[in-house]
Amino acid sequence: MSLATNSADSRINWRPFMLVLGSFLPLLYWHIGGLLEKPHYQFLFLLPVAVWLLSSSSDLKIGQSQSKRWELVAGTLLLLIALLGLAGGAWIWSPWVAAVAFQLGWAGVLLSNGGWLCLRGWLPIWLFCWIIIPLPFGMDEDLIVRLRGFTTRMSSAVLDQIGLLHNSYANVIELPGKPLFIADACSGIHSLYVLMATALFISAWGRRSFIHSALLLGSTFGLVLVENVGRIVCVAVAWDNGRDWSEGTSHELLGIVLFVLSLFLIFTTDQLLQFFFPANAPGLMQRIALLREGQGAGSKYT
Repeated sequence: MSLATNSADSRINWRPFMLVLGSFLPLLYWHIGGLLEKPHYQFLFLLPVAVWLLSSSSDLKIGQSQSKRWELVAGTLLLLIALLGLAGGAWIWSPWVAAVAFQLGWAGVLLSNGGWLCLRGWLPIWLFCWIIIPLPFGMDEDLIVRLRGFTTRMSSAVLDQIGLLHNSYANVIELPGKPLFIADACSGIHSLYVLMATALFISAWGRRSFIHSALLLGSTFGLVLVENVGRIVCVAVAWDNGRDWSEGTSHELLGIVLFVLSLFLIFTTDQLLQFFFPANAPGLMQRIALLREGQGAGSKYT
């Protein structure tokens, strides 16, 4: 009898989420389809696999505990805001607004169904799913332009240091007899999103702390910049030695080698941060409490 009751409760608790998902599905379809048309978001094909891996490694509970009053009110409020966002996104035809509202909506469903403990269990997956939300107001395109310019300037500076003859202007590095146009692939916009998503997945998989995750994402961003400057420098040095690595199989192999090396460095950076910020280390509030207890114990014996 108890098993049947628990099974029925589980089915009932999933119904609000399925209703929310169903209402958002059309605009989510357009949103994901638009992202997949961009080369730097094609890694989203692996999103279902990543979510499945995260969910299989987590202790996810729906409806295992009764929500408190404030949790029910907060969850309902989030759900109402999400539905308003869905209506607004449909009115102005903005799949991006609908995707943001969807994130708020299923957080509200989790909070109202299982309380904060339930939402905290799903929090790594919920945060990871924010990778489907690109930067607003065309900031993605601005980032592409800025990365192109940064890659050009830094590559030119490195080539100056190693004494390689070249001329740089706009997004072009001109070698003797060979102009190198700094395209999106060379400016890091493709590998940036993939490697940042990888770092976020590692943080979610390992339940890393906020400081650990922020430092890992920041170091990954810097690593991508170094990787792409290194790619341009390698192509320039190869051309100076009579080899053309700017296109064809050699160019693809160079990109793969640098990408795999970047993945390895992300994993090693995560392990280094794990040494400084171990998972079982007390948080800030716990450290303050321990410090107060230590001061109280010291005053007792003085």
